[in-house]
Amino acid sequence: MRMARSRLAAGVVLVAAVSVGGWLWLTRSSAGADHLSVLSAAPGAPQASSRLERPLRVRGLVVDSAAQPLADAVVQIAQQAGPAAGLPTKVAHTDAAGAFEFEGLGRGTWTIWGNADGFVGRASGSLELVDQDLGGVALRLVRGATIKGSARTSRGEVIPDARVAAWLVTALARVDRPVPEASVVIEAGAPEQRVEVRTEAGGAYMLGPLAPGEYMVAAALPSDDDIGARVREAATRPPPDMRLPAGMLRVAVAAGANRTLDLLLPRPARVSGVVRAGGAPAAGARVALATGSSQRWTLVRAVDTEAAGGFEIDDLPPLEGLVVACAPGELLPRLKRVDVAEGADVVVELSFDGPGLAGTVVDVTTRQAVPGVPVQAQLVKAAEASANPWAVLGAGWHKLMSAAGLRAATVTTDAAGRFTLSHLVAGSWSATASGNGWLTDGAVAFDVKADWTSKDIEVPVKAGAVVEGSVRWTLAGPADSEVEVGLYKPQENTVWRFVRASHGTYKLDGLKPGDYELRVRHMVGGGGVVHAEPVTLAEGQHITIDLVLDD
Repeated sequence: MRMARSRLAAGVVLVAAVSVGGWLWLTRSSAGADHLSVLSAAPGAPQASSRLERPLRVRGLVVDSAAQPLADAVVQIAQQAGPAAGLPTKVAHTDAAGAFEFEGLGRGTWTIWGNADGFVGRASGSLELVDQDLGGVALRLVRGATIKGSARTSRGEVIPDARVAAWLVTALARVDRPVPEASVVIEAGAPEQRVEVRTEAGGAYMLGPLAPGEYMVAAALPSDDDIGARVREAATRPPPDMRLPAGMLRVAVAAGANRTLDLLLPRPARVSGVVRAGGAPAAGARVALATGSSQRWTLVRAVDTEAAGGFEIDDLPPLEGLVVACAPGELLPRLKRVDVAEGADVVVELSFDGPGLAGTVVDVTTRQAVPGVPVQAQLVKAAEASANPWAVLGAGWHKLMSAAGLRAATVTTDAAGRFTLSHLVAGSWSATASGNGWLTDGAVAFDVKADWTSKDIEVPVKAGAVVEGSVRWTLAGPADSEVEVGLYKPQENTVWRFVRASHGTYKLDGLKPGDYELRVRHMVGGGGVVHAEPVTLAEGQHITIDLVLDD
């Protein structure tokens, strides 16, 4: 290929590719930007043009609040919108004069951010690059402070792995000096309000870099998961008398300050003991320690008993709490209040004892005993109010039981329809039975004394209505677990019963009489309803509805 080059008007160079009749134009603007244009390669062909942009540069400084340059700060830049979006981030380190420079940047929106050791957080902002290099970009960082020291008991014993937490109560007002010749100043972001660390093996800790300001600081034992929340509470909701909780301190630090602060913790305490059922060790019982009141309980820790029924909860701060235990086969939890002093070793024994009661679940229609039916027993009124665990636990018992993994036992009738309720608390009780396709037909009341109970009781049930059938796709055939079939009460916006299809069939049992809507949901597609039809059930009715779904 033969090339020809000739200079035309000022700032324009024409390059001709003679063999193909194409033209390349290289243009230099008055601002010094070079543009290369490609025109059509053959006479009569459609004209195409492409322009290559000159790479752009960004230069600037990283400074502190006094506008002093920071050496060895880390500055990064990445394109937010444009051809380079998603490409690796460019990284630069400031020189001795605090300067940085990025080359080879294209047009578009770029995000730039910087940070430095000993400074709080990072300064981050957006830059828009069009046709010109951008200089005078200043990233301003805030010099941090540190609080360090050790966590010890009142006897001077160091506590490794202790928790140390700080909450920023009030940030000091910043006085920033202007940055000379800065075209744009990007400020550091808001500081973290909460900082939490663990002590080292020797009990030492360090918080920082911290934003200058006033902090609430405290330390806690390794097992105390609630220290951060308590520090925040003390900082944001101080008590009326302004007296801080034991072990908490209010500390102010200036920029660049290094404050030494030794924090005192109570000597760890322990709660241990044994759980028994009928006088024998209760292995696998669940034991929880909680603080609070009947309106709101806070779980401290929960453990399981060993083979000998023993348990231990250690590394405890001073507290007033409640020990709750649930044992296998037991209907009611057992409780004991504890007052744990600093360094104390509190021993408790929780016993599941008391009389029992046997009975039978009976079908009211056939008078036959019914196997496999869950029995629910409720303590209506205890002979002694303190003996009723639900009254002591109050409204907060649901959340505590869930958080601690506490479970009261479920009693189910055996093959002969018989059941036994063991270790009952003295008082007035009632029993019902329902589930597995059966509905309750009323409650049976009975009394329990400290040393005896009523004779055997009969708990009535009646058969619930049943809706069952096949469910299949028009093309794909029998439906499986990807399909859910349920009965809904549209006027109540509730679901009464639902099941997943299995090998093309479904069965909904234990249903009360009434008007329902049978709905089929395709769970793979997000649970959308793919079929719905009304259903009216009479008491004990058994109906079959076969479902065919459109693919």
